[in-house]
Amino acid sequence: MRIFLDTNVLIDIICQRDGYERAGEVLAFSDEPGCIVYTSVLSVANIAYILRKVLKGDLLYKTLEILSKRLKISSMTQDSFDKAVALKASDFEDALQYYSALQEKCELIVTRNKKDFLFSKIMVCTPDEFLENYR
Repeated sequence: MRIFLDTNVLIDIICQRDGYERAGEVLAFSDEPGCIVYTSVLSVANIAYILRKVLKGDLLYKTLEILSKRLKISSMTQDSFDKAVALKASDFEDALQYYSALQEKCELIVTRNKKDFLFSKIMVCTPDEFLENYR
């Protein structure tokens, strides 16, 4: 199984926001044989940008290191960018995430904001929905 985690799910885990335990359980699927958990390089950049004031110095880089051991980081390509532009989604960042997930042949996207992926041909679910169906 190939799972793509949206930025908001990873920030939930790192910042221990409401629901972070369930988001963490989804991330733990990276330990399961035959299961690969992805995020995009864009998510990692966004996480670093958002959390740079909260996670100072080495703590930020240690957090990114931990993520890199649990996740596969998909790259952003010209093709992904062009397709995201052509999609004209209401949130361009989500379009980039979607095409990153497609590029890695992910079977589902886990996000807190399903409405941002109404255009998706990949199944989209919340961490709770994922756990209900795959735990």
